[in-house]
Amino acid sequence: MKDETLRPYDILKKYKVSITKSRLVLLEFFCQKPKPFSLKEILQYCISKSTDRSTVFRNLNYFLKLGVIVRTRGGISTDKDFYYLNLNSGSHFHFVFCRNCRQWFKISSCKVNHMEKALESKGFSNLSHTLEFYGVCNSCQNL
Repeated sequence: MKDETLRPYDILKKYKVSITKSRLVLLEFFCQKPKPFSLKEILQYCISKSTDRSTVFRNLNYFLKLGVIVRTRGGISTDKDFYYLNLNSGSHFHFVFCRNCRQWFKISSCKVNHMEKALESKGFSNLSHTLEFYGVCNSCQNL
């Protein structure tokens, strides 16, 4: 099963998390598109679906602790956090962030997996990693 096809209900069941309307709404948002979202985007969506701010923050932090959602920085020169769905279900990917237009672009391949296998051979288990690149996209270079 790929991340793009997972439904919020399935995610909650997979992680053995209580199913609530507010958790379904939050995960529904992340399942729409596999990319990092700003806190502002997350709040706008969830509030439009009648979920209050404190509940969004509480569930977001809960999912961060579980590893369902990952927090990342929006480039080296910003202190703005972004969040994305991180389900290790076969469709592993990373992102590159354009410093100019502030867009995220998905990178489908990962060459770090062989390093994880080497670490597993040294006795490590339950390994995971995050990797983001920062640069200027093709469109912005041509402006």
